[in-house]
Amino acid sequence: ALVGGLVGAGLAKVGFSSIVWNGLLKTVGAIFVSPAIGFLLALVLVLAVSWLFVRQTPFAVDRTFRIMQFVSASLYSLGHGGNDAQKTMGIIAVLLFSQGYLGPTFYVPFWVVITCQSAMALGTLFGG
Repeated sequence: ALVGGLVGAGLAKVGFSSIVWNGLLKTVGAIFVSPAIGFLLALVLVLAVSWLFVRQTPFAVDRTFRIMQFVSASLYSLGHGGNDAQKTMGIIAVLLFSQGYLGPTFYVPFWVVITCQSAMALGTLFGG
C-alpha cells in the first residue's frame, strides 16, 4: 500500500516520467522474495530447535521456552517497531522533500528520526 500510494501520487502529479523503474522493480521483487526467504529461514530454525530439544523432557523444554519467550517477544517487538518507525520516517521525509523543505538533496532529518522513534516507544509504553 505504501509503495502503491507513492507511485500513484507520482503518476497523478507528473506522469510516468516520475517513476524510477529500476528502484520500483527492486522493491516489487523484494516484496515477493522476502516472504519466501522468511519461510525458509523459519523452517530451518524450527527444525534446528526441534532437533536440539528432541531428547529433553517436556518439563525441561517448557521451563527453557518460558524463559526464552521473553527474549523472543523482545526481539520481535524491536524488529516490528523498527520497521514501522522506518516507514513513518520515509513518508514524513518524502512529504518534506516534495514541498522543498529539505533542499535539493533527499535525506531524513534527525528530528524526524527522534520523533518517530519516540512515538513508537511511547505507544509501546502505554500498551499499544
